[in-house]
Amino acid sequence: MLQKHIGRAMRMSIQCESKPLPSRHTFLSGRIACSQQYYIAPRAIFCLIAQKVPSPISAILLPKASRMNTFFTLGHSNHPIESWIALARQHHIEVVVDTRSSPYSKYVPQFDREPLQRSLEEAGFRYLFLGAELGGRPSNPAYYDASGHVLYSRLREDARFLIAINRLESGIERFRVALLCGEEDPAHCHRRLLIGRVLTEHGHTMIHIRGDGRLESDDTVALDSGKPLVDSQPALFAELDEDKWRSTASVLHKKVPASSSAH
Repeated sequence: MLQKHIGRAMRMSIQCESKPLPSRHTFLSGRIACSQQYYIAPRAIFCLIAQKVPSPISAILLPKASRMNTFFTLGHSNHPIESWIALARQHHIEVVVDTRSSPYSKYVPQFDREPLQRSLEEAGFRYLFLGAELGGRPSNPAYYDASGHVLYSRLREDARFLIAINRLESGIERFRVALLCGEEDPAHCHRRLLIGRVLTEHGHTMIHIRGDGRLESDDTVALDSGKPLVDSQPALFAELDEDKWRSTASVLHKKVPASSSAH
């Protein structure tokens, strides 16, 4: 069946122009200047390969019915890099999407952005940093309450966040994607409470890879932690539910002035 789609695609080749393609086609690279031909088949999609990343993964055409809608989350904790990569390989992850606002730590330098990307690429994985758009510590003070909690209900409306979510969804349809953050336990992490909730609302299924290699559904995580993605007894007005949608803990070292949340 795949050969049939590829054969049909090759009869309908088009030449890409040297300009960015729509964001839904640029999951890995963000923007691509096309000097080679890509092929599009009816009711099929093409996978764009990240620039400057050597990998055996080819540009493969997949029929629309074969697109995936499941994504994974995976915290790095204090794992040795070899053990953590083994977890990703165990569950056939293809692309690791880094959702950390600040991808650096003096305690686990093996997970700093540059060495992590290098380690993943050497092991045959793809690495994509989206921490600036999807990170749990946004730079805009308007997204914090007076105590330093991130107001997820506001952050989800940010233009950069929405573009990144769209880009991420296009990737989930093409690859086995894992969202990376620091905490091993996803229960109170923004990769679950913010990004995961938005993607779940869009019809995707979230599965968590735990540090011991187990796979956990989000229902199990919610039950064990007492932290469901959505309040099981919603408030009378939807805006009250949205107002409660914020980070579990304050993520700022210094509290935000009360007036800042109105800016």
